[in-house]
Amino acid sequence: MKPIKAVIFDFGNVLYNQPDVSWVRRWRKFFRWQDNGSAEALMARPENSEFIMNVMLGKVPESELWNELARRWKMGPFTVRLLQKSAVNRFRLNRPLIAFARSLRPDRLVSILSNAGSDLRKTYIQPYGFEDWMDDIVISAEVGMVKPDPAIYRLAVERLKVPAGQAVFVDDLAENVQAAIQAGLHAVHHTGNRSTLSALRSLFAQTG
Repeated sequence: MKPIKAVIFDFGNVLYNQPDVSWVRRWRKFFRWQDNGSAEALMARPENSEFIMNVMLGKVPESELWNELARRWKMGPFTVRLLQKSAVNRFRLNRPLIAFARSLRPDRLVSILSNAGSDLRKTYIQPYGFEDWMDDIVISAEVGMVKPDPAIYRLAVERLKVPAGQAVFVDDLAENVQAAIQAGLHAVHHTGNRSTLSALRSLFAQTG
């Protein structure tokens, strides 16, 4: 096998630990909001929600997620800001994996490929300095494609100017990993830092 020249990371739940349904439930319990499932619907996978899909494709501004959450839970601006602060903070950064990713340069290219809304760059990427050391960042809302569409993987490697067979993609969703493999990339299913680092190091050793 040819050597790996690029490592492409998903962002949410790989480099950054995103809030999940348990986060929604904790806040609902704290504020004693009605349990009608409406807020959880806003955290659905894109393929299960036209609204979320449109956010990921950039057709709907990401701010509409918070507006819709505020409407469903009847929250005022202060409470919305409180939830945003809980969802977006540096304590959610996966620092060990980020440190590993940074250590790969300059020997290998490093990038992000994320299904995310229009605010990812200004809310996470820029404040946490990812643009300072990443070679590229592909955000679904900016390019109008979402994983597992094969076209977005091809775009990611084309922008890095490397063959698909010399890139490895890391994602927490098995279907996105499988789609990357079908697009010609190597891929690692991220279920935890230890297994991901082991898989990447093993792949580097195999490919030289």
